[in-house]
Amino acid sequence: MASFEDEIFVVFRRSSSSTCLEYLRYYLNGSTWQKLDPVLPLPNTYASSRNPSIVSDDNDAKNSNVLHLAWQQGIESIHYEYSIDGMGGSSRTFLGYQNISSASGYTWNYNPSIIGFNGYSKVVWIGKRAVPPPENLAKVENKDGTTIVTDYEYRTIFRDPSYYRYWGFGSLVNSPSINKTNNNSAYVFSWSEINGIVTNKFADNSLSTIRTLNTTGKDLQLCNGSDKNTMFATSFNNTTLPYNLTFSQSIGSVVLEKENTGSINLGREGVVVKDSSQLYFTLGDVLVNGEKMPFKIIPDTFSVTSINDLNNYVKTNPFSVNDNTSLMYSVQYGVTDEEQLRRIFTESDAVSFRIELVDGSSEEVLGIFDDISYTKQNAVSYDNLCYEVSTAGIGNRTIYLRLVTTTSAGFNFSLTDKLDNQSIIAKRYVKQITYKDAVVVKEYALTQNYPNPFNPVTTINYQLPKSGSVTLKIFDILGNEIRTLVNEQKETGKYTAQFDASSIASGMYVYQLRVNDYTAVKKMLLLK
Repeated sequence: MASFEDEIFVVFRRSSSSTCLEYLRYYLNGSTWQKLDPVLPLPNTYASSRNPSIVSDDNDAKNSNVLHLAWQQGIESIHYEYSIDGMGGSSRTFLGYQNISSASGYTWNYNPSIIGFNGYSKVVWIGKRAVPPPENLAKVENKDGTTIVTDYEYRTIFRDPSYYRYWGFGSLVNSPSINKTNNNSAYVFSWSEINGIVTNKFADNSLSTIRTLNTTGKDLQLCNGSDKNTMFATSFNNTTLPYNLTFSQSIGSVVLEKENTGSINLGREGVVVKDSSQLYFTLGDVLVNGEKMPFKIIPDTFSVTSINDLNNYVKTNPFSVNDNTSLMYSVQYGVTDEEQLRRIFTESDAVSFRIELVDGSSEEVLGIFDDISYTKQNAVSYDNLCYEVSTAGIGNRTIYLRLVTTTSAGFNFSLTDKLDNQSIIAKRYVKQITYKDAVVVKEYALTQNYPNPFNPVTTINYQLPKSGSVTLKIFDILGNEIRTLVNEQKETGKYTAQFDASSIASGMYVYQLRVNDYTAVKKMLLLK
């Protein structure tokens, strides 16, 4: 329900068999409340519409008595529209309808909570997506040192529907709730986290901090107030009898130092969207000698309209390194629905993500990590990894890490900032890599096989500065083809192939690499 001085507006779902959400209105006529309409269907809602959230906003400069509405469509998406007064208050016009979770990067989106704020709306909800398959479940460490296992990621998702960008807060969240001060100077949203021990947390309109309340109930509601000092959260605790409601300390009394102890972790996620198919890649938890690295600041007026916009902001601020720097970072990548991707993608659709290590002065790409490609035939399963990078050989430089996305035509893009009190990305394992192994390939090369002479197995290395269709073949000394080791499309990088000559006779052989306009030939000797 939402109300103004002269109007009451109620949205509801009549029963589980209803074909839509419905609403009714009352208007103050003199001193009498008058029912203006019969019960009417709420536009753009259907049988799967549920959990409506509605708020009145009389601070819109363009229109009076504005209503903002959000609801859950099935369990997959959050939809939004707003309504303005019609002629003389006798009717309402519904405008701005959109699926506001369409590029969130989450498979399931539900339980919205909405406010009107200075003529705009702010919405929070739960975003959920699958994490590693059962044999590699993510482990979450509790405050008491024990661990629990989860096969899903839950975050509090925040968005202003007029702004094409998302924020994600917390982990294993439940019951997000948003409210504001009466004078529209600030807004606050809260949620509970269930990591073995239930905790209640909140963030505010700075969108840069997370703080902990002194309540522990799973279900949370946040009230408004004249300022933050008169805003409180009420939580329902049903873990032990007697079940009870608890009242938190005031929001304004929770200072950052008390809660945070410098533990906020950061991540930035790029999302690529085609119709209802979403792919995501997160770069986060970047640590340089134990210090967290922030990401490039995104202007308040920024919107993602092209892939260049995406690539320009999924990057860290520059930081200094040398041969002995401790550098760690984590990545998370996946598809919200693999079967849906296969249905929607055409044969020519392709999306690639890679992490680049870049010189901050010359903008030279020093190294490439995590070069992941998605096509209709290759819907890569979810993964998340933590990398420990040896910087030996890099010298004294200023560098930064960035996510680079490439796509074919027909895609849209979004950005998400992610904050948590613990690691943004649950670590499956730590993978040790070296800067030298990631050095960018700048020229074609085919190396001499090793060992040579050999009996009966030898290794052949080659590298590609550009992607292309690669063939690597073995010939005898008379030019007869003996074996094809490689015949496929390859991306830029370094590759290894093995040749097992158990079934052929001793003698001199030739191996040939062909890719794009490059051809190289070398000899090798088999001695049995």
